[in-house]
Amino acid sequence: MPVLVAVGERDVPGFREMAAVLARRIPCAQYHVVADAGHMINMEQPAVVNALLARFLTSHHRPGGAGPPA
Repeated sequence: MPVLVAVGERDVPGFREMAAVLARRIPCAQYHVVADAGHMINMEQPAVVNALLARFLTSHHRPGGAGPPA
């Protein structure tokens, strides 16, 4: 199952580390640190997060079904 783990570079202490551990423990997870953002990455960097989500979702979309493109 595709998983995207995204965290702000200025998030609360320890949270970036927890997010990185989570991403490492989930097979095939993608981990991204969003620059110039704290805990509310979607509100602080909406264009960056939208582009990140669009790339992630596009890379895992298969017309007519779930999963990555054939």
